[in-house]
Amino acid sequence: AARFEEFRQTLNEHLSVTTDHTQYARETFFDVDADPTEITEKFVLELEKLEPFGHKFPEPVLRLSSPRIQDFKVLKEKHLKLKVCGTRGVGIDAIWFNALVRDPALSAETACNKAFYVTPHWNEWQGRKKLQLRIHSAV
Repeated sequence: AARFEEFRQTLNEHLSVTTDHTQYARETFFDVDADPTEITEKFVLELEKLEPFGHKFPEPVLRLSSPRIQDFKVLKEKHLKLKVCGTRGVGIDAIWFNALVRDPALSAETACNKAFYVTPHWNEWQGRKKLQLRIHSAV
């Protein structure tokens, strides 16, 4: 274990001199830029025609660039329930599981400066079906 720490430190020093840190930046992949006002029930019904999603055929990911945050609620001290708005002011519910575990400093103010990577889906609860976005990440 002591030798591993020495190896790690030497490797990190070597890489810091020989490479550009942007080569190791995490990339977030998405299918299309979208405005929350474009994500309608009809749109989700059309996406459902592409199913089944799974290995080597992931569900579509949409990027929402700096949406307005209309509502910001913390659930169980780690999840977020948001209402994101687009250019025409129409809001859509969004859920982000473990958001505060990944970014404890996240707030309504900092969230509006991020691009959200989302997948629309149906939230079915107590016999009611409602369109909702599942947030995968934000940058």
